Amino acid sequence: MKTAHGQGLGITIGPVLLITLCIEWGVPGWWLVGGLFALTGPAVPPTVRWAERDRPHLQAVPGEP
Repeated sequence: MKTAHGQGLGITIGPVLLITLCIEWGVPGWWLVGGLFALTGPAVPPTVRWAERDRPHLQAVPGEP
């Protein structure tokens, strides 16, 4: 299976970043993580629409779930 270019970096750095923020920083780290999700969450729908429009070979086949 082919993976995205940044996926390996995210898999490597993500857990370390979350552990550092949430465990080492405590409550301020949790607030920072929540703020990051709140700021980046609204970007997901336009990004998905762009990806579906830009990559027609990835569109769903009629009749498949």
